[in-house]
Amino acid sequence: MKLLEKTGVDLENALINNQIDIAIISLPLLEKSLVYEEFFKEELLLITPNEERYQYFNRKKVKLENLKDENFILLQERQKLRTAIEAFFLEKNFNPKIFLETENQECVLSLISSGLGIGFASNMHLTNKKWRDHFLTFSLDETILSRKFVIAYKKDKKLSKVENKLIEILRK
Repeated sequence: MKLLEKTGVDLENALINNQIDIAIISLPLLEKSLVYEEFFKEELLLITPNEERYQYFNRKKVKLENLKDENFILLQERQKLRTAIEAFFLEKNFNPKIFLETENQECVLSLISSGLGIGFASNMHLTNKKWRDHFLTFSLDETILSRKFVIAYKKDKKLSKVENKLIEILRK
């Protein structure tokens, strides 16, 4: 087994071009010739710098309308996390003030911790101890913003015993 780390779009392309057999990826999938099995869902949290001016969010649940004047720092548009966030904004008819875009989540976290704006991250990203004290984290009041992880493969792919075992492990 070989591990390949790429963006979600690049992983989908690798599947289509038979460069890889399976991919662990977040939804949505852009390519219709792929099938998937969901195995994990995680909440995306609003993150702000650990500054006094954000203490008014102290309820731990934030209304989206209270963020209209905030500078957002987001991943670039090719990223699956960005796609999930944009779909959420569109659903809520919210037009964020995007201040900066980057291709790396670590860079998003670094820029937010520097006080340049606010953004979103998953608990998975925030478990790293180096970030823990640099942010305030909040859920959104309207609904839970989340992303789903799946194992994806081509529709016509016959999965090997190892691949089936991996799917079985991930389901647990």
